[in-house]
Amino acid sequence: MTGLAAGPASNATCTINKITVNRFSECEWVTIHVDVIKVINGRPVIEGTVDFDVKHQMTLKTNSANWSEKFHVSKARTTRAGKGVAANIAAASGGGTKASVHFSQGHILSSGAADGSVGYKTSIPPKKINPKAKTKYTYTFTKPGYTPGTVSYNSAAYRCDNYYGSSRTSRAGCAIPEVPTAVSMVGLARIDEGIRKLRARGGHYGDPNGGKPLHWMINKRQEDANRKAVCPRSAPPDMKRAGRTSCDEYPFASSYEGGTHLHANQREITWVKVQENKSQGGRITAWRGQMHVMDHDPFYVIA
Repeated sequence: MTGLAAGPASNATCTINKITVNRFSECEWVTIHVDVIKVINGRPVIEGTVDFDVKHQMTLKTNSANWSEKFHVSKARTTRAGKGVAANIAAASGGGTKASVHFSQGHILSSGAADGSVGYKTSIPPKKINPKAKTKYTYTFTKPGYTPGTVSYNSAAYRCDNYYGSSRTSRAGCAIPEVPTAVSMVGLARIDEGIRKLRARGGHYGDPNGGKPLHWMINKRQEDANRKAVCPRSAPPDMKRAGRTSCDEYPFASSYEGGTHLHANQREITWVKVQENKSQGGRITAWRGQMHVMDHDPFYVIA
């Protein structure tokens, strides 16, 4: 009985054996080792080895749920029977996304390096958020006279949505949700001031300078409850006289840290003019649409 046994050393990125991501891209660099095994008298005997690297570069799109990635397979380093081992590469996704591999299947790993790509197509109707998904890469190794062997590993998780789309206009796009993004309150005078005063007192949630991230929440009922828990029904007399009748709460009511979920020393309210609160709402909506920020996504607030 003969066979090929393989296993990834570890998933990686643009530094070997590491994986690096930002909001819309990842670079994954994987080292793969293959043992060429023959069973003699009931015992497995390693007759050769194959070692090679694969580097993936995936870039998602903010304005489309269809994208592609490129990958590079290095020339293999072999010993003895490792020479002549061929590789087939497959990729599978989920969450409404289909993956298709373009590669010279049956490539002899010891013959030289090879390049390939993976195309992704996603089906997603307006107002919907697809589940998170990963790409599973599977390698099948063959050599005449030996039983095929396989190895597989995953990409980082990604997620596609068309949350702000309509029947007329698609606003589909994809992101890597574990990577925090940031929304700026700079220029919204009173809101910006209130957040900076909180941070001066030790409030650190949402602070990009060493604080813990906030997490977006899509739950209108809880959002309303969070706001009611911290905002009085009406502004105090001095704020009314100044025209600052709108309560702005931080952390946002639309975050999982909103309302009274944090200790009082980690939250604040600021009375602002109605127009300033409306401007903030428009800024947040634009940021969410551009960065594809959905439920539970981490984020920071610049102030």
